[in-house]
Amino acid sequence: MPKEAEDWNERVKTILRKNNSTERADAPSLSKLQVVRLVRPYILARGSIAKAAYQRALETGKTLDKRAKILLIGQDRVGKTSVLRSLKGELFRQDESSTVGVQIDMPLKHVSEKPWKNSKEEQEKNTFHYKCAQNISNQLLTEPPNEVTKQTETDETQRKEGMIGEIGSNLESFNEVGPKSSPKGKQDHGREPRTRVNSDKTSPTREGDNGHNEKRNSDMPDEVVRLTTDNLSGIELVKDDGIWPVCMDFGGQAIYRAIHPILASREAVYLLVVDPTKDLSAPAQCLVKEPGCDEVKISSPDKNDTNLDHIMRWMDMVNSFKHKKNGDVLPPVILVGTRADLVKDPEIVTTRVKDIICDTAREFSEHIIGKTFAVNNTLAGKELEEEDPQVVALRKEILKVADTLPHTKDVVPLKWLQVENEVRNLASAGTNYVTRQDFRKNICDEICKFEVEDDYEVLLHFLHDRGSVVYHGRADDPGSLVFLNQKWLIDVLCQIITVEKQKEEKPLISNLRKDLGKYGILDAKLLDYSCTELGVGDIKESLLFLMKKFNLLCEYTGKDGGSVYLVPCMLTSTPHDAFMPDVSVNPGPAPVYVTFTTQYVPVGLFPRMVVLCLEFAQRRIACDQPKLRANFARFFVGDHTAVDFVCYKRVIKVHVWNCIDQSMNPVYTEPNVCREVLSFLKTSLERLHEENHWLQIVSWDLCARCNLCRPQFVPGTAKCYWHAKADCCHDDCVHYVSLTRKPVVCSHTLRGPKVCPPKTWSQILEDATDKNYSDFDRPGTNQGRESFIREEVSLAGKILKGGILCSDDHAELSNVISKDWRKLGLLLGVLEEDLDNIDNRRHDYFDKAHQMLRQWKQQNASNATYLFLYQALCDKCLNRRDLAERFCFH
Repeated sequence: MPKEAEDWNERVKTILRKNNSTERADAPSLSKLQVVRLVRPYILARGSIAKAAYQRALETGKTLDKRAKILLIGQDRVGKTSVLRSLKGELFRQDESSTVGVQIDMPLKHVSEKPWKNSKEEQEKNTFHYKCAQNISNQLLTEPPNEVTKQTETDETQRKEGMIGEIGSNLESFNEVGPKSSPKGKQDHGREPRTRVNSDKTSPTREGDNGHNEKRNSDMPDEVVRLTTDNLSGIELVKDDGIWPVCMDFGGQAIYRAIHPILASREAVYLLVVDPTKDLSAPAQCLVKEPGCDEVKISSPDKNDTNLDHIMRWMDMVNSFKHKKNGDVLPPVILVGTRADLVKDPEIVTTRVKDIICDTAREFSEHIIGKTFAVNNTLAGKELEEEDPQVVALRKEILKVADTLPHTKDVVPLKWLQVENEVRNLASAGTNYVTRQDFRKNICDEICKFEVEDDYEVLLHFLHDRGSVVYHGRADDPGSLVFLNQKWLIDVLCQIITVEKQKEEKPLISNLRKDLGKYGILDAKLLDYSCTELGVGDIKESLLFLMKKFNLLCEYTGKDGGSVYLVPCMLTSTPHDAFMPDVSVNPGPAPVYVTFTTQYVPVGLFPRMVVLCLEFAQRRIACDQPKLRANFARFFVGDHTAVDFVCYKRVIKVHVWNCIDQSMNPVYTEPNVCREVLSFLKTSLERLHEENHWLQIVSWDLCARCNLCRPQFVPGTAKCYWHAKADCCHDDCVHYVSLTRKPVVCSHTLRGPKVCPPKTWSQILEDATDKNYSDFDRPGTNQGRESFIREEVSLAGKILKGGILCSDDHAELSNVISKDWRKLGLLLGVLEEDLDNIDNRRHDYFDKAHQMLRQWKQQNASNATYLFLYQALCDKCLNRRDLAERFCFH
């Protein structure tokens, strides 16, 4: 043993014994910091006290996880990647290539207003090791001195060599763990994954590996030892080191915009990057630049969109995560303008963009913070004093806003970070996904087994929000997938819906790809082929679930009964009103408009609505229906009646007209058809609101277009927001009056006595229905069935509810009908094959009943009333009069 070590051993032994002696009452006890100062940090970090602290950290340790996602979003080729380079102090690239999918950076540690750069040493620190070492160091620095000496005496007795033996043992390996030559971030990297999941390698299971697992949990990783040593060298408590930004640069092309919500999070700061050199009302161009090539314009399905449209689409995605905490609307958005060197007064121009967003969609504006930034990316990578001051200010603002995110104030168990570390090790070893069951059994349970089932779900959502996994499964489905490799997932999804011809494809497959690009229809054969070629055939259903959940696909049933998949991001637009009937020829009732509280049509709503309408039309009429467009759909729903859907920026127009004789009013020629269309419109909107999480914060209303008051315009210019036209009368720029709040009058108009907008087809239908009901209620006109019901109601002293089954009763009845859901479905007339399909696809009684009642409402439209539900529940085959009285009466 080196003489230095012998001297240290003797010194420590003497000091600790003196400190533990009760005979030296006149000698003051050494403080905890004195003990730490006298024992070298790398020795103390290897001692038994440190090991005990490590075990306590694993068992009960908690920490603040201050990682914050910084998501750069915006139109393609506006400079998002260059903004990120500026934040990190990297040199500006004039020929920056387009981002493919998403670029995800490692957490940036110890950041400030200076360029965000990780040293090589910090880059290799993972969160679990860093936080674990922090916890251990603080334990050692706050441990009472008598506890230190007591543990030392115990070691001395057990080993017969006391503290000297342990110190000597540690000094022998000092060259391996000392501050100068310690390995960095290599803990367990050589160990093969032991989970039987997908991987390029065969991975043995963890069964029978309890000895190794016990060793793994008891031994302190070398990286934790090294970090603890560094912390102890400071001889002070390791304090909170602030926000760790995790930057994600999102590609702006249409296909990537469709995929990004899968990776986005409610716990993030969004940088909305805009190019102030672009006219907001000008048509947007889809531009791509590949490495070594010039920037080129490519065809895009949303070719009729403006630059403002693209900005609003990103804001709509952010708004889908809307929630409030302590009165603040989250997630926050920072507006960043680029190319400040090319614009006069760039800060004023960028602020004007913010004002237009605020005026156009006020609910979106609640996310945007007050400050805006206009940056000159060409100065990136220069010395701090030569940097763009706006970039320096932007760094400070991002950290300030990120520090207000609620999750940065919440403590989490260290075991969660240990699970995260294991997930990263598996991903590094080539494991792309695991099932929820495998995650629980082979990863989670070996580290932190939970007694409450919901705790697994909470942990998975924590890992998703931190960006460690992608998880959108269900707690009751053990086969739900947990994706460990985000870039792999994005690549797979893009390849499934790509229209680019692959090498050596058969003509059939090549033609199906052409149909995908032309009509937006993904054929089942092409889907199966792509999944097989990508090696993901065994998880096809899970991928379909994910793609349908996030509007990458909309599934509907074709005429042959098979599944058809609509790919909304592949649908092409058509000029507005190109196929609408000429109003001068058809001066019939006015259209109905669907408006939204966001003042913007939620992305993904329109294709889902028209898919439901397509199924509705196919059940009614045998003829072929026209092809769907991104912003227009026409359906033949009766012998004389057609319904058109037109999707604008702010509203959806729904117009019913007579397709045989346009001079005829369809409300009079086929009133029942029009009644079913109106009922379908309401029930489908309710259904979509219930089924899609990103629609649950949006409210809708049915309205009439007002032709009495002036259109909306930008103050001071008299030009509209969307088209920059004076006195614009486009459907996006006018005022709408609610049809659900009576009387239907315009509260804005000051033009004479007329206050009612033109009547819509739904109002005319309502008037005709009210007249029929009035005639029906005359004495002697009641039908036998109605008389029977009214007699029952009279005896019960209650009133039968009118109209179709409401969403609240729908949900509550689904919750209580239990195993009788199938009997009720048969009595309501739901097809047996549909019930079989529901039974196979749904897992619990609530889901089965909920889907069955939805199918009934969809099939029967306006006839899905409380009257028919009452009769079914009271039928002797079911005999649930208790539920009939509970749900069908006031």
